[in-house]
This record gives sequence, C-alpha cells and structure tokens, in this order.
Amino acid sequence: MKFHQLPLLKTIQLNSENWLSSPGVIGTIVLIFIIIFLGVFIFLKRLNRYVDFLEKNTTDLTEEEFQRRLINLEEEDVDNILELRQQGFKTNVKPSNIAETSSKYIGIYVLLLFVFIISCKGENSKSHLHSNHSSRGWSYTGETAPKFWAQLVEDSDCGEKHQSPINIISKNAKKQTISKFKKYYSASTILTKVIYNGHSIEFDFKQGDSIVVGETNTFHLSQIHFHEPAEHKINGIIFPIEIHLVHKNKNNNYAVMSIFGMEGDESQLFEFLESFLPLKSGDSKSINTSVDLASIFPEDESYFIYKGSLTTPPCTEEVQWIVFTEPIILSLNEVKVLKENMPLNNFREEQPINGRVIYFFEDK
Repeated sequence: MKFHQLPLLKTIQLNSENWLSSPGVIGTIVLIFIIIFLGVFIFLKRLNRYVDFLEKNTTDLTEEEFQRRLINLEEEDVDNILELRQQGFKTNVKPSNIAETSSKYIGIYVLLLFVFIISCKGENSKSHLHSNHSSRGWSYTGETAPKFWAQLVEDSDCGEKHQSPINIISKNAKKQTISKFKKYYSASTILTKVIYNGHSIEFDFKQGDSIVVGETNTFHLSQIHFHEPAEHKINGIIFPIEIHLVHKNKNNNYAVMSIFGMEGDESQLFEFLESFLPLKSGDSKSINTSVDLASIFPEDESYFIYKGSLTTPPCTEEVQWIVFTEPIILSLNEVKVLKENMPLNNFREEQPINGRVIYFFEDK
C-alpha cells in the first residue's frame, strides 16, 4: 500500500416562534400600557382636584357651610373628598405636591413605554435575523459554515459523536484478511441527470450498480458528487479532490465509497461527465445515457472501512464508509472545471474519531 505525499451557542436563540416576534402581541401589550397610563393620569388629576377643593373650602368654614358647598358635586366626588378629609389630606397634601407627583408618574410611564417598544423592536430584529439565518440553509462559509450546522439544522445528527469525515491513521487501523464488501458494477450504468444543488455537482443514476456490505446488505448506487479539497485525510494528507459514490439500501440506509483524486493525466470518464457542465445553482440537465464507471476506481482497491455519517446536513449517522487508499488520476484542467462549478472549499472539517474502530483491507 502506498501513500502519496502531496504539496498542498448550544445556546438558546430567539426564533420566529418567540412570543415577542408577533406584532399582534406587541400591539396588545402597548395598548395595555396606554390604558394603565391613562388610568393613572385620570386618577392623579382627580386627586389633585379633590385636594384643591379641600384646600379652598376648609379654612374658616363651619361644618354646615362646608356641607353646603358639597351639594353641587357628584356623589362619587363627595364620597372621595370626605374620605380624603377624614384621612387628613387637607393638611398633609398640597395641590402643588399632587401636580409634581402626577408629572413624575407620567414621566415614568412614558419612559417605560418607550423602553418596552424599543426592546420589542430589538428582539424582533434579532428574531428576524435568526429567521433569515435559518432560511438561508447551510453552506461552507460564514454564519452557515460547518461549525454552525448542529445549531442551524434542526433534527440533524451534526452534533453527534460518530461523524464524518475523519483523519484515518493507517497504523491504528485493524487489518482484515477477508473483504467486508463486494462491488457489482456493470459497463453500462444508466446516468439519468446532472444537478448543481448549490453545494456540489451531483450525477444521478438509475438503480442497477450496487455493493454488498457484509453477507446480504445490498446498497444501490444513487449518485456521485465531489468535494474540493478532499474531506477525509489519510495520515494527515489532504488530496485535491474527493469523489463520493453514494449508495442506499431498501431501508434508506447509506453506504458511501470514497475515492481520492490527484492531478496528472486526463481521464476519459471525467471528460465525459464534465461535458454536461456548466450548470447554474439549482439547475439540472437530463442525460439518460449509459456510462462505464470502471475507470473511476483505482487499480489498487485497498480500502479503509468504518461507521460514520453523511458529511452534509442532516449528517445522518450509521453510514458505512469505504475509503480507498489509492487515488485516481485527473488532469489539471478536469480538476479546474469541477472547482469552477462548485462552491470554493466545499468540505467539512475533520471530526473526532471518538473510539471508533477503523478496519483496513489490502488488495493483493
């Protein structure tokens, strides 16, 4: 076996379901503030009027004269004035004090209302930003880069313990004398279409070619896509490109064969595949023609095999990975064409192994 040296918050976040993000709720709360404000204002104004009445009508008046002056007032006002008089407000509280208190309360309520509205707008702004952040989906850069996938993508495995890709250290792999999988590829695989999904170029295939992992677990080839540079490493080495042949079984479980590519001679297979490019993001092109995928595999089919995950969201685990050690050769121009038709650096960072066992089978 040869290895080629190459120069090369979980935090709680506001979201659109936060109660403060509803304009109807905010409007209701503001209305309640206004009602309370008006209630306090009216109360203080009436209190001011009562105290003023007491101030003007208690000096040098007999009880009979005081009662006579109450006759023209509303019954509710009379009751309130008499209660205030009984409690001594006529001597302890002056109209000027009431006016001052009234102004103070009004000022406090206006300030509270202003702070509340500003805070609601701030929370709405955060919520809106978070909503936009989520709606953009995931990517390989900025706020939607791989390190944020676990928080960004709901119900995903991106933050779990058995993720891919990994750095495979050959000396730590357990050698196997019997291959753990068999490959059944024909010379006329039906290529149905090519898609640029915004993350990679993907070639889709009609069910036919397959691999068998273990005794009876059959996975059929579904699609092929690419990462530049490679996602997996072998002994820390990063190859210029990694090709993923994605297979699914009847239970929708995955098995992925990984093949590295390095620059050298021209590949007829890649010249054929790239003849259907370029594509704009989100575009697809129907092909429906047969292709021989034999040349996509290296001559030396030694491989590592381990359990990991998809390297893109939702990062589903329990994926059977088969990583070939020997790279295939592509021309510099072929690598360039792929790179120009995909996002720059569409790779996920190395993930911890976390005690997983990696097996190695040498093709003799």
